[in-house]
Amino acid sequence: MDNIYLISLLFNFAIYICLLIPPTIYSINKKVFKNKTNFFVSLCSATLLETFFSLVLYVNSHQIFSFFTNVQGIINTSYYISRIVFSTSSFYALKIFTPALMMNRKRNIRPYLFFNVILSISFMAIGYLVRGFSGFLIAIPISDIVGYILDIYIIIKTVLKN
Repeated sequence: MDNIYLISLLFNFAIYICLLIPPTIYSINKKVFKNKTNFFVSLCSATLLETFFSLVLYVNSHQIFSFFTNVQGIINTSYYISRIVFSTSSFYALKIFTPALMMNRKRNIRPYLFFNVILSISFMAIGYLVRGFSGFLIAIPISDIVGYILDIYIIIKTVLKN
């Protein structure tokens, strides 16, 4: 893989970590899991916060990447990657709240985490083998969407069951 692609992926990974900080902090609070209302209000609030951050990233991504480097190839590639990878980022709160809910309810999260990792790796490997780097990038939001469906199912089954 070219250095420009690698550096651009690292920039996007750093931004991904920054986007995960608010819902992670939100999900640490034990009051979130007190009852169904608190949980759904917290999940919706975290989703709205992520949507806001995603919109800021989407609108200002060129300026954000220009802050890190002045190499135009890296900026353009980072911009391209962010437009694809962060297309489903407003639902990151689901990825954080689902395992937090399972841990709070004393459920085994290993199968859930294993499935998510295998799902992501499978989609990315297939995408890379079929379409190269672009296929790899497009596989990320596709695996996220499939993972979100699983997360919604687990949340509904766990929260509404009680």
